[in-house]
Amino acid sequence: MICPNGHQVSGVGRFCAVCGAAVAPEQRPSSGRTSSTPAWALPVAAVIGIIGVVAIVVAVILVVGGNDSDTVTAVGGSSTTAVSIASVETSAAVPRTSAQIAPPATVAPAVAPTAPPPTAPPRTSPVSTGDCPDLVKSTSGDSTADTYRRYTTSGFTVDICTANGGYWYYGADRDDPSRDIALPATATGTGYRAVRDDVVYLIDADRLVVIEGDETILDEAVISSG
Repeated sequence: MICPNGHQVSGVGRFCAVCGAAVAPEQRPSSGRTSSTPAWALPVAAVIGIIGVVAIVVAVILVVGGNDSDTVTAVGGSSTTAVSIASVETSAAVPRTSAQIAPPATVAPAVAPTAPPPTAPPRTSPVSTGDCPDLVKSTSGDSTADTYRRYTTSGFTVDICTANGGYWYYGADRDDPSRDIALPATATGTGYRAVRDDVVYLIDADRLVVIEGDETILDEAVISSG
């Protein structure tokens, strides 16, 4: 470097060692190249930045507004599923009734109470004033025949009598005592049995059964016995 007074200055000192004058740093020659950034670049970059900010604000508004729409599309993996927000909000707003929460309990059908067995209404007794119906006495030829047991159903009265040392079966229609029959009978262990031709009469503490051939023509429950 050379000081202002023309002295050669060596090194990097800022003052001339000869005259003490301040030495200005050596100016490197300019390469002649100018800045590559044009003057209009900064304004344009500012405008682009503003536009970017506005775009972000608009996107946020659209996303927030989209939450009120009917459908939001959720993408997962390779499939896209549409979820209805309106239906979810509606189902959440409407209270669920007990019928929707749980199925109604099954109600068993009402069962009608079983009617008590019918009792025999008072009717005209087919039994004569004697101890045994007259038909048994006349048929058996034993005037001292005695009633041993009596059974009553809804339609008939059956007397088991003792005559001539054995059992006799006497049956009569309760509505028409003239419709009666007297037959010799045998004990069966649970009741009594009488036979006329191919008709069999069976009586015990539970039922009166009349069988003709292979067919049951009468079957009635006993409602009283004694």
